[in-house]
Amino acid sequence: MTAVTVLATLDELLPLYQYIMQPIERMLPEVTAECLRRLGNGPEELISHLMARFGESEEPLVRSGLIDLLIEHRTGPHGLDYLATFLSSTDNEELYRYVVMTMVASGKDLLRQLLVNLARYEQQPFRIAALIDGFE
Repeated sequence: MTAVTVLATLDELLPLYQYIMQPIERMLPEVTAECLRRLGNGPEELISHLMARFGESEEPLVRSGLIDLLIEHRTGPHGLDYLATFLSSTDNEELYRYVVMTMVASGKDLLRQLLVNLARYEQQPFRIAALIDGFE
């Protein structure tokens, strides 16, 4: 984790790409998530590939890293349809709350509007509670 932080701080992103492109069974979820988070200055062209590779990951840490990348990428936010689908379908209460809080805290109007649009139709109590907390 420290190595990922140092490399990203030095803007040495190639080793981070190399790590997340190796076979999935050789990766640690914590390191994978941190690599994804730290690619916010990376090429925009890789985002769709990373969404395809990690977008359906069963590992919540990896999904959170991808979502952080989509929200915080220098040219973002990206993947609004992916975010909407994820928020409308996930049963993971902790990850849902994390994503809502991250989207609100980003200060990006597109993300806040996405949450407002989703909230209009939401009926799951844990999602409604997270949305209320996020906007308070």
